[in-house]
Amino acid sequence: MIGREQAKGQIYNIQDTQSVTFEGLARLSATAMGMDAKDVQIKLYEPKNFDFGEKKAFPMRAQHFFCGVDKAIRDLDWTPQFNMLNGLKDSYETDFKVKQAAGKLKSDFYTDDMILNGVTIASAAKV
Repeated sequence: MIGREQAKGQIYNIQDTQSVTFEGLARLSATAMGMDAKDVQIKLYEPKNFDFGEKKAFPMRAQHFFCGVDKAIRDLDWTPQFNMLNGLKDSYETDFKVKQAAGKLKSDFYTDDMILNGVTIASAAKV
C-alpha cells in the first residue's frame, strides 16, 4: 500500500476470496491441524444462555458477517496468495506450534468447557 495515494485512510480486507461459515471455519481449522474434518463434532449453543464474563467464545461474534477483497484487489493491484485452508495451516504451523513448543502458549478453554459441559446461566445459579 505504500506509495499508493488511493490507499491513504482506507481499510482493506485481506483474506481468501472464498466465503466460509462458522461451521466451515471450525472444520477447516481441524483440517489445518491434520485432523479429518468429518470427525469434528459441532456443538451449537445459544450465547444468551451463558455468562462468559469478559471472555469470548467461538465464533467471537453473535452474528454472521460478510467481507470481501474486491476493494484491495482493485485499489492495490493485490491478489491473495493463500486460500483459507492454507492460511490456517500456515498460522498453525508457524505460529501456534512454534509458541507451543517454546512454552509460550497459554491455552484457555474456559468458555469451551462451559459450552461443552452445558454450564448455562441457569445451571450455574443452581450450584
